[in-house]
Amino acid sequence: MTDALLSGLAIVALNLLHLGYLCYLALKSFKCTIAQHWRRYQLTHADMDLEQDRLHLQKIPRHLCIAISSELTRSDDDWAAIIMDQCQAACWAWHLGIQRLTIFEASGKLKSLSLSLYKQHSQTLHDYCQQHGLDRSHDAMKLAVLSLEDAQQDLVRTSRKVYQHLNTQRLTADTIDVTLVDTFMQESTSDPDLMIVYDGLPHDHLFINGYSPWRLKNTEFINATNHHRLDYAFFSHCLYKFAKVEQRFGR
Repeated sequence: MTDALLSGLAIVALNLLHLGYLCYLALKSFKCTIAQHWRRYQLTHADMDLEQDRLHLQKIPRHLCIAISSELTRSDDDWAAIIMDQCQAACWAWHLGIQRLTIFEASGKLKSLSLSLYKQHSQTLHDYCQQHGLDRSHDAMKLAVLSLEDAQQDLVRTSRKVYQHLNTQRLTADTIDVTLVDTFMQESTSDPDLMIVYDGLPHDHLFINGYSPWRLKNTEFINATNHHRLDYAFFSHCLYKFAKVEQRFGR
């Protein structure tokens, strides 16, 4: 009798575990479906504002850098939300005519997820273009995901190039100046015209989290660490702030 009771309880427990797992899968599938519909909704309604912004923005950055603060601890769901936000922002940037978008996250976690980000970006841009009758091959935008390691490697590569240049031209270290370093730094990529730093702790001081300072001498910064989602209203607000700034480029 006891064995039969224990066996029956074990079967009930297994069935409950199975039912719980099925509910988990159903909830996860439902959550993904809601997220996809919400993404389509955002893309659709953002377009109405985007078309107005294309007419009213006096200038846009050629190279935009979106830097994600490394001050917070994030869950897998947080990273999934960040990837979704970046894919949407990439569509908006491309539609506005921004030529280059750099996404910088110092720890390297986002870069380790870059394959997922590039795939999702490609699908998001495909859906965006189909929905609005746009040719995605026209004025293609360059997208890069960088981390602190990339900034360090960039500096090492530039140092080697400068050293090789000095040896080839038989020059001394006294000939090294900002112009010479700039020449080699600009071979790989350009300075961002605008850097938006968001999703961190609210404070007035700005952390660039190891982004190469050589690439920021002509960059305008927007410190928005108190913003934790990159929706279109926030994205548009940053572009309008940039449009009002007179860039003197060191003059």
